[in-house]
Amino acid sequence: MKTTLSSAWTTVHETIPPLMFGLPTLAIVVSIVIDPRGTLSGALAPLGMFLAMTIAAIWWATRLKWVSVDQLNLYAAGWIKKISVPLSQVDTVYSMGAQIIVIRLRSASAFGPGILFLAEWDPSSMLTGSHPAAQTLRERVKRASDLSGAIQQIVGRERREREVIADFQLAIVDLNSRRRVNSTVGPCTYA
Repeated sequence: MKTTLSSAWTTVHETIPPLMFGLPTLAIVVSIVIDPRGTLSGALAPLGMFLAMTIAAIWWATRLKWVSVDQLNLYAAGWIKKISVPLSQVDTVYSMGAQIIVIRLRSASAFGPGILFLAEWDPSSMLTGSHPAAQTLRERVKRASDLSGAIQQIVGRERREREVIADFQLAIVDLNSRRRVNSTVGPCTYA
């Protein structure tokens, strides 16, 4: 059963800031294009400021993901891509402030080496230092790594048992081949 860890406000954080800074940037560019002589000198400072803020807002918005988790996998989705990462591939989980959670992976995914998402706002996490969603994710990662370790032990044991059985079967085949070679009993014929 999937549990959603990301906040419903993720969509708002991904759309409003880029629009809030992008639209004034576009308005300044349009005013410069329409009347380059009249607004060029007074518009460069606001253009630079709004352009920098637009780039920062777009960078922030592209990093945020929608995240859910089940017993074995972490699911992360952006606007275009969706990925599934085994929980055994999660290296660390930590929270920053009351809402931001960062997941570092053992190897890079389609979203890079880390996944950033907004959890439900929890002011108590500023006092405790860890968000409840991060604690839940850490527990599931630990449980999944324990499970994958147990599975590897079982697979290793089965492989060793197969090798022993194969060694034993080789000896039986070898004995049967010797018996046929040294056999003195020939085929029966009826007259």
